Formats: sequence, structure tokens, C-alpha cells
Amino acid sequence: GLVRDILDKTTVQRLRIGSIDPNEFSDALIDLCVKSPKICHHFHIPLQSGSDSVLHRMGRPYTSAYFENLLKKIHNAMPHAFIGSDVIAGFPGETEAEFEFTCALIEALPFADLHVFPYSRRPKTRAADMANHVPPVLVNQRAARLRAIAAHKKSNFLARAVGRELLVLGQQIDEATGIVKGISREYILAEFSGTPVDLNVERRVLVTDTQNGRAICQKV
Repeated sequence: GLVRDILDKTTVQRLRIGSIDPNEFSDALIDLCVKSPKICHHFHIPLQSGSDSVLHRMGRPYTSAYFENLLKKIHNAMPHAFIGSDVIAGFPGETEAEFEFTCALIEALPFADLHVFPYSRRPKTRAADMANHVPPVLVNQRAARLRAIAAHKKSNFLARAVGRELLVLGQQIDEATGIVKGISREYILAEFSGTPVDLNVERRVLVTDTQNGRAICQKV
């Protein structure tokens, strides 16, 4: 309802939804995102863990199967959408098997990137008093593995953009080289040859290559 009001009652031309819990991403919202040319196909949906037992200990109101079904629905409706997520490595009591569930689920889903957080104890939280805290060395090892998976996912996502056209909002220009840097509606960092008139406006560009996490483009 809020997103629909923003679209109907404001002049916003490019709306990017921030972090949204899985249980709040309804079929109606997916349909609205598909139909509205103003909503950016970039979504950050926290997972935290791919293990149902860990999600239960966290108090998360969804299961791994629910999350998997949601992401598949979003991907089927918007195949080029950037889907990011949060994941915690080494939550108290996380076993090797539970961690492997997380890795397997992430590998199977159409993520474009992840924010990986190694668990650290925070006073006065429920988790702080839980048993079987994971040794910090192991927490960091698990976080490193998740970051490696995330880097692979992001590289693959960018590679799939080659040959596609994007709408990029120009944000800055290197006056010495004439390279404009901006961001696409799918949250892809992009650069193309341009002039100061290409700043603060959207330009349609063709992705010709990817380098250092950016899309190399030319105006069309």
C-alpha cells in the first residue's frame, strides 16, 4: 500500500525499495514491481541462515523453503533483478551441518550479492546467553567461505548483463577522461563515455564488458 501511494501521489521516477523482510514481500508487491516502470528491480531480502533450526533459534518468522520459494517467484517474474541478502556466519550453536545448509541454499538461489556478518556476542541479547557459541576462528572461516560464494554470485550476475541495455543514472564524471559513472536500476555500477550533461539524468546504455565489479557500457 505504501509503495502504491508513493507511485500514485508523488512525482518519483525511480523508486528503490530498501531492506524488506521475506514475509513482507507479498505476491501483490511482486506484481506491482513487475507492472510499474518506476520501481527499480533491486531488492535486499535478509536470509540470515539457510538452516531452519538456526532460523528458529533466531526467532525468524519464515523457513528456508518459504525463502527459496519467494526468491524463485521474484526471479521468474523479474529475471534480471538484483537480489541481495544478509547472512550471519556462526550464530550460537550453529553446527557444521547447519552451516552447510546455508551454503547449499545460497548456491542454489539467484542471489546477486550478499552482506556477510560474522556473529559476535552483544550484551543483553537473547543470543548472548545461548549455549555452544562457535569459536571465533571458525566463525571467521565460515564468513570467508560465504564471502567467496557471494563474490562468485556477483561476478556471474554481472556477466549476464553483457549484451543487455540498462538505464543508468549518471552520478559523477572524470573530466580528464570523459568517463561518466553511475548506477543502473538493477544496482549495477556502470560507466560510459559522456559529458556533464549526462549527470543527474538516466541514459540508456549497452553493456559491452565487465571490469572490477563494474559494467563497461556505451550510450545507445
